[in-house]
Amino acid sequence: MSIAVGVGAAQAIPSICSAYPIYRDACLGLGRRTLVAEGAYAVILLATELYYRGALLVAMRSMIGGWALPAMAMICAMDHAGAPAAEWVTSGVGAWVLGWIALRSRSIWPGYALHLGLAWGADAGCCAAVFWPGTG
Repeated sequence: MSIAVGVGAAQAIPSICSAYPIYRDACLGLGRRTLVAEGAYAVILLATELYYRGALLVAMRSMIGGWALPAMAMICAMDHAGAPAAEWVTSGVGAWVLGWIALRSRSIWPGYALHLGLAWGADAGCCAAVFWPGTG
């Protein structure tokens, strides 16, 4: 589901494709370099989830209680400053949702799966829209 959302968002919002995929040659095929680049992306997103929805959210919750979720979402949105406007605006809402999921499930893994699916879907959608015109 999150992959489909990523593909749709990438094709509906052209500014996203100005920044993604990070490894631009990924759209040229599924060679070893592409798989390594997308694998590295998965590791970066895992670190992101561990930081925001793991350490930061848990630590802030013990200090500021119910304000931890909106505070974490705001920090995450600020971290996306400089990204395409659509990504920057939605990152705060997305962080809130992923944080809520992490708190409810007591795990980062469901949110990580959603985040990774969205990111890989956006990469695929940008490849389709940019490198194969007429598909978006």
